Amino acid sequence: MSRRTPWPLAALLIVALAAPPALGGKKQARRLRRDVTSLAKKRPLDQLKAPKKGWVTAGGVIINPESRQVLLVRNRKEKREGRSGWTWPKGRIDPGESPAKTARRESREESGAKATVGPHLVTLKTKRALRAYFLMLLDADKGDYHRKETLEVKWVSLRRARKMLDRGRDHEVLDAVGKTLADLE
Repeated sequence: MSRRTPWPLAALLIVALAAPPALGGKKQARRLRRDVTSLAKKRPLDQLKAPKKGWVTAGGVIINPESRQVLLVRNRKEKREGRSGWTWPKGRIDPGESPAKTARRESREESGAKATVGPHLVTLKTKRALRAYFLMLLDADKGDYHRKETLEVKWVSLRRARKMLDRGRDHEVLDAVGKTLADLE
């Protein structure tokens, strides 16, 4: 059973990133970077407690502030399970590491992208894991985003990301991105 996003939230998501930037590329990117940095200070996430028989992970949704595209990684494990394999970069939190630092480290390891961690988006609970996701802004577009841990890395619009992601929890993260960006507008 797949969960569908209610129409108004889906429309909000499409408008939030699919629409051309109102102020133009670089000016809009500077404003987005300033607003996301400010929001990160208001919505920090310092610690998470692991389920009794599970683990805690953290990941990030990396946005290119100029193109307003998000970065997806194609995961080997999920592809073997018969899924598309597209997901957000994420991984387990090391002892003594904060969720935000884990999100930055894992995003860099899985995609090669260097990004600044912004506000906490959402924390999802599964049977075995607690997953925290952060909004992240690309620091500089170097163009080389392929890493050994993933099959492929791709920049896509939010609309395209919704089609490529096949797990409900990834769609929940995408919804949180749309809501956060709409709050910044």
